[in-house]
Amino acid sequence: MKGTPFGQYRLIEMLGRGGMGEVWRAYDTATDRVVALKLLPLHFAQDDVFKRRFRREAHAAARLSEPHVVPIHTYGEIEGRLFVDMRLINGCDLHTLVASGPLEPGRAALIIEQAAKALQGVHNAGLVHRDVKPSNILVTDDDFAYLIDFGIARAAGRAGSTTTGAIIGTLQYMAPERFGGGPVEARSDVYSLACVLYECLTGSCPYPGDSVEEQLVGHLSTPPPRPSSVRRSVPVAFDDVIATGMAKNPDERYASALDLARAARNVAAALPGAEGDGGIPHPPVRDNASPRAPRTAQELRPEEFGRASADVVSRSAELKAVTRFLISAGARVSGLVISGEAGIGKTTLWQAGLDEAVDHGSRVLSARAGETESVLAYAALADLIGDVELDVFDRLPPLQRLALDRVMLRADGEGPATDQRVVAAAFLAVIEHLAMETPVVLAIDDAQWLDTSSREALAFAVRRMTGPVGVLLAERTEPDTDVATSWLELRRSDAVERIHLGPMGLDGVRALITTKLGRTLARSKLLRIAEISDGNPFYVLELARTMRDEPTRGEPSLPRTLTDLVRRRIGRLDGDVRDMLLAAACLADPTVEQLARATGSSVGRAAELLEDVESNGIVAINGNRVQFSHPLLARGVYTEAAPARRRRIHRALADVVTQPELKARHLALAAVSADPEILQALDDAASAARARGAPAAAAELVDLAISLGGDKPSRRMRSAGHHWEAGNTEQARETLESVMDRLRPGALRAIALNLLAGIRIYDNRYVEAVDLLKRALEDAQDAPAMRVRTLLISTYAEFHIGEFDESLRHAREAVALAEELGVAALTSQALTNWVHASFQHGPGLDEDALRRALELEDRDIDVPVTFRASVVNALILAGVGRLDEGHAEMEAVRQRFLERGAERDLMAVAGYCALIEIWQGKFDRAAQNAEDAVERAEQLGGQGILIIPLTIRAMVNAYAGRVAEARTDAAAVIEAAQRTNAPRMAEWPAKTLGFIEVSLGNYAAALTSLAPLLSTFDTNPETEVWYAWYVPDAVEAMVALGRLDDAMPLIDWLERNGRRRNRSWLLAVGARCRSMWLAAKGDIDAAERMAHQAMSEHEALPMPFERARTQVVLGRMQHRRGREHEATATLSAALRAFEQMGTPLWAHRVRTEIARTDGLT
Repeated sequence: MKGTPFGQYRLIEMLGRGGMGEVWRAYDTATDRVVALKLLPLHFAQDDVFKRRFRREAHAAARLSEPHVVPIHTYGEIEGRLFVDMRLINGCDLHTLVASGPLEPGRAALIIEQAAKALQGVHNAGLVHRDVKPSNILVTDDDFAYLIDFGIARAAGRAGSTTTGAIIGTLQYMAPERFGGGPVEARSDVYSLACVLYECLTGSCPYPGDSVEEQLVGHLSTPPPRPSSVRRSVPVAFDDVIATGMAKNPDERYASALDLARAARNVAAALPGAEGDGGIPHPPVRDNASPRAPRTAQELRPEEFGRASADVVSRSAELKAVTRFLISAGARVSGLVISGEAGIGKTTLWQAGLDEAVDHGSRVLSARAGETESVLAYAALADLIGDVELDVFDRLPPLQRLALDRVMLRADGEGPATDQRVVAAAFLAVIEHLAMETPVVLAIDDAQWLDTSSREALAFAVRRMTGPVGVLLAERTEPDTDVATSWLELRRSDAVERIHLGPMGLDGVRALITTKLGRTLARSKLLRIAEISDGNPFYVLELARTMRDEPTRGEPSLPRTLTDLVRRRIGRLDGDVRDMLLAAACLADPTVEQLARATGSSVGRAAELLEDVESNGIVAINGNRVQFSHPLLARGVYTEAAPARRRRIHRALADVVTQPELKARHLALAAVSADPEILQALDDAASAARARGAPAAAAELVDLAISLGGDKPSRRMRSAGHHWEAGNTEQARETLESVMDRLRPGALRAIALNLLAGIRIYDNRYVEAVDLLKRALEDAQDAPAMRVRTLLISTYAEFHIGEFDESLRHAREAVALAEELGVAALTSQALTNWVHASFQHGPGLDEDALRRALELEDRDIDVPVTFRASVVNALILAGVGRLDEGHAEMEAVRQRFLERGAERDLMAVAGYCALIEIWQGKFDRAAQNAEDAVERAEQLGGQGILIIPLTIRAMVNAYAGRVAEARTDAAAVIEAAQRTNAPRMAEWPAKTLGFIEVSLGNYAAALTSLAPLLSTFDTNPETEVWYAWYVPDAVEAMVALGRLDDAMPLIDWLERNGRRRNRSWLLAVGARCRSMWLAAKGDIDAAERMAHQAMSEHEALPMPFERARTQVVLGRMQHRRGREHEATATLSAALRAFEQMGTPLWAHRVRTEIARTDGLT
């Protein structure tokens, strides 16, 4: 049998890879059978302590005879690799099984019971598994389950986070005591098995989120989640099973895994008949009226518009604005905002715009936001894309498709948690796809009430849209209030027009009454209506109706305010109808059935009551959906109801709605004080919202729990985390600072300090961040996973304040501790961090560590770019001179980030690409990427985040000869670095300013700019091009000014490090600098030889700008030796290169050299 030889085995196919090694399908030549062979990482075999424990525990595991334990044939060490030989099981792991959808409760209980029997056998042998998770449970086609991976089991009760492998496990399933280094007992496995049961029932992990902080906060302080609140088909009785199995205190859990399994089996056995799959079915695709074939903007004429606007009275100027907008939106991204007070006619004009758009072939996606406090996250976004054909969604990348399925409530919790940026990117992709076929109009009425999650997704998308897309918004504005649609920013600053609807004049009032009511009133009555209404159309019509309904004798009594008018309309209704309308006012999209259930009526009785108020113009009934004829009426119904009535209706609605988020909001609105059930519902709803990619909604829900009296430090920390993820940095900071004094030393305080440090880093306040992280390291002594996370951030922050030794020390410690933990994703981040730090300011490139980091990288989780192996790999490829490979890798990374909508990461990648393109001499592309980075930073907001993009743009402008622009950006960065006490952030702009002066021949000014860098040169350990690209400029300036003794150490440094690290760039520029130095000393022959040596090094280096600079030096040497024709040819080649690259300052310098050479010839 073919395969890669490994001792007596032939490795046929890799079945999986993780933090604890690889599993192969292998052929055992000695026993003539196919087996599953687990190979542990090489470094474990080098640890004598681990090897002894491995052999002891593998021997114990091999003796287990429980049928649900995968039999171990043998174990040992071959070629320096520890291995375990196991029976090969034909089937799939539970993780793969659940990925296709949650399991039916009975099936879940059956699989958990078999895994529990295996665990009981492990525990009876005095071992603890320590890594119970779905991927370690194999399931055959007939649902026979096996528990696997005993290579990390250890003796029960033996704690200790200092020995190799002592804390191995997977964060999403680890018991709270595992994070604190306490005793690891059988009940730790019970907790993990309960987490697995939760995932089987819901399709998602108990606590969403990829980061260490999120998992620790969840396991340490968040109450166990209720599966029934995530998936409606899960029986409520399973909530108690999960609550007991996942109790924070081990003594409060089930005593054994079998006890947990029995409890789950009993709940499943009590179910009436077979349980459905519980998934939420796809709603039927609505049969849209197809728009007319679209025409180009050039084919549309203003006179063709207006036929659909017959309902708009006395608004000719505003209708012209709508026409302009629709014509513009047929060709390019355009926006129109219609604003005004309540009842002024915004919706009427907005609807006329929609009708015109449909008539002229546009695809209209519309939504109407509602003034209700119980709205679902992404409600408006779901309305906008609700009519889009499913095949459009099918073309999206899987993560984006899943995100929108969750927005549309077409998916349960299975699959990875959704990020809000993925939602926004997916929405953008849908709109751009539709716009390729026909102009698209996104229309939102009452935009001031947009739910936060929808608003953020829309703001992200509209800033990036291209093509024929129009954004039409109507918003209510009141005096002395901010504009609610300030988030609407398009690519072109002049692309948004805003019109404000004012009151109607007397002629408009007359025309409105005549058109809408078919009546003509006496002038005296018109004057009175106009005076009282102040020209508000809604008020005008209601007053006219009131006048019509009043007795004819005497002067009719008219309400003096709009509030009085609304109160009069609803005050005539009886109690049953008012309860029905109050329930409708509490829901975003009420149905007759919902209102009937909320008020305890039959559907027939509810329909009868609603039809009565429909005839009075208060509501409209479309199918089974109920809508108020105007939002003012809905608000009037709600505000006029007594608080007790509102709470009663909200409590009733909590039993009607099914979505956890809506249920929790109604429960909260029904409460007057803290209630454990309500607080738990809000916590569960926050987790569900976070998993759907709505951190802003999650923050609102947690804050609501806090406001109701559930003010606990752990809850405030969750609030801060959600606010941070939603981009509300300031609120996150304030929330964290408010809780610091209430936190005891330990893991939770370490998490809070890490979050605060992250905010400081975001603001470029690295000194403050380092101080916070030092405190966090003390608090994380007994929380290894949190300590690794803290060490990673510390490495990054310390580098930025020049504490290089500490940075390297912490990077090494992070790797060692991550290896002990055995969490693959965290180990990859630690290795990446070490590789990056070592490459920049340590012993050099650790290729083995980089290879392992790439192998272990999980590209689907949200990780800072600094700790992403694929990003750092691309940077290092470029740094060692393999520019084309590095650029290709970076572009691949960019594509993944585009699919995720990862704006901060895309900003960073744009900057990295620009830097690589500078070295490649592709300055036009570099300028595009630099502008992209700046634009993304501006969209993200905050001055601090602009520092790096402005630094890159200054560098590009310097090479491109745009001196004034480069100096402006460099000066802005230096000022910001001084303001935030981050001096290292000023180093790159100082290098850029030095390069500009060298380019202009201002050598004294160049050394002035570079003086801060040169003053610390001897103490700075950085040797790669990332840091050292300014050194050749300093040498050239020193040589030109006759400071040869000052230049010599820099030249020696370039040559020495070039040889030591085999870097072509260091060798090439080192030889060039040596040539200039020798020429200044008068040794022209040696100078020319060194220039030729430099040119030889350039052959392996795709950096045309640097090569052309060396050609200039070589041409000078040839000229000085009297070989004018050679000099002219060399300089002419340099000139062509500079001209082709678009570097005018250097082209000018070469022309001057050629002119001097020709003049002397």
